[in-house]
Amino acid sequence: MRHLSKILILIIIIQFSTSDDYNTLAELNVGDSFIYEITKANHSFEFGGLKFANDGYAFGSQNLPVSSLVNVTVDYFSGGGVMFRLNANNTSRVAFISTDWLDFFGLCYSYNILYHIYEIFFNYHHGYLLDLYLYQILPYLKPAYNSYLLSPETLGEDIESSFKNNYLYPDIECSYFTSTKNGEVYFESWIGGKIDTQFGSIVNEVDDRDNYPTDVEFGINFHYCIDNNTGIVLGVGRRGWVEGQIDEIEVKASMDIEYELQGYDFPKYRYGNEDFSMFFYLLIILIPTISIIYLLSVTIALVIRKSRINKLSLINED
Repeated sequence: MRHLSKILILIIIIQFSTSDDYNTLAELNVGDSFIYEITKANHSFEFGGLKFANDGYAFGSQNLPVSSLVNVTVDYFSGGGVMFRLNANNTSRVAFISTDWLDFFGLCYSYNILYHIYEIFFNYHHGYLLDLYLYQILPYLKPAYNSYLLSPETLGEDIESSFKNNYLYPDIECSYFTSTKNGEVYFESWIGGKIDTQFGSIVNEVDDRDNYPTDVEFGINFHYCIDNNTGIVLGVGRRGWVEGQIDEIEVKASMDIEYELQGYDFPKYRYGNEDFSMFFYLLIILIPTISIIYLLSVTIALVIRKSRINKLSLINED
């Protein structure tokens, strides 16, 4: 499994490349601009008494509220990526994005809440980097060079081979869905279940890291939609929750982060909602039903009791 630290190192190497390659990025031009809307933005990681949380989309020193707009403009091209300038709420920052980010990040994004839990558990200082890792806007990739975009089924299969087919974690299930319409490639994955054995190596390839005795339940979603003709990202979303114990320490974590191109109707998650929706639906039906049955029972009992009292009164009068 790819390790996120290796990915970040690779991106840094690309960032300092000085060889310009404009021809390979013909779909974009300097000055091209896109506007993205922040649709979901929060995370919370708790470990015993330690907590790292954020409400809003971390943007420099600010937290942008949901519905905020971020203007993303092509600044210049360098090596295998693009330098973008991002502007929101009178704040500007730059971000260098590899044009292969989906191949780099796709697998990690499918399980990253588990990855970050492990990283923070191993070294709590990693929790202070969550804003950097979680809140990124990735507006573009090069379609011809991204295998996961050309074959989203491959990403789904790689996710399944990492979890569903891993004999160490028999209680983890995976699902994924892909569709292509009008050149727009949509992908969604879901990973969920429980881990009640040693945890760590499945999300980290560092040889000197320890595994920890773990008893947690979790559910994780990842989805994206990308225009395969232009490489423009239409939307990206990640969400997940984890609750239980790691090395006998109570752990609770959740995140829900999403952005979409302004005006685009990003599909809702199809996985991970069924149980909650059914539970909520049952509550809507059962609570009134139970209340009615209870009231009828009380009413019938009162009627019977009153009837018996009346009979006893008649007998006494006789």
